[in-house]
Amino acid sequence: GGGVWWVCVGCVLCVCVVVGVVVLVVNAVTFDVVTFTDVMDSFSDLALGDTAQLDPSRLGVLADANSAESALVGCAQDLRCDALVVFQPNPTATALASLVSLRGRSLLLVVDQTQPTLVTTANGILASVGDNASVQWVEGNLSTADQLHNNPQLVQVIVQWLQDHIPQS
Repeated sequence: GGGVWWVCVGCVLCVCVVVGVVVLVVNAVTFDVVTFTDVMDSFSDLALGDTAQLDPSRLGVLADANSAESALVGCAQDLRCDALVVFQPNPTATALASLVSLRGRSLLLVVDQTQPTLVTTANGILASVGDNASVQWVEGNLSTADQLHNNPQLVQVIVQWLQDHIPQS
């Protein structure tokens, strides 16, 4: 069907299946690029599992504020990451420097518009990544889980954005 499916693997990773698009959800975790690549390998294998309707070549990543840094750097280095959704990003200079590698791939930032530091950071990220980056402004610095649970309209925006920005194979 056309629904959103969440499958949690432990407390760190989830898989979100959105009409043939597979999204790795990284939550409250920091990891290096090698670990990110290993996770993407496992994630691709999982996408190939029992659910034949999934296309492992259409992979996205969704990261909360705690894992934004790792997801930004990881996706910049791993070309299998077709699209990235990041909640409340506040990356270090190292992560910002790696953003140029995301050019040509899609990035959606979900940012609390009442937080001036996050707004400034989001605008800097948009300038670094270019035309394939956009922002969904929200109000309130809620956790990613709370935002997704309490704001079904935001979920629909993200689902539609993923469908529009992960290339058809």
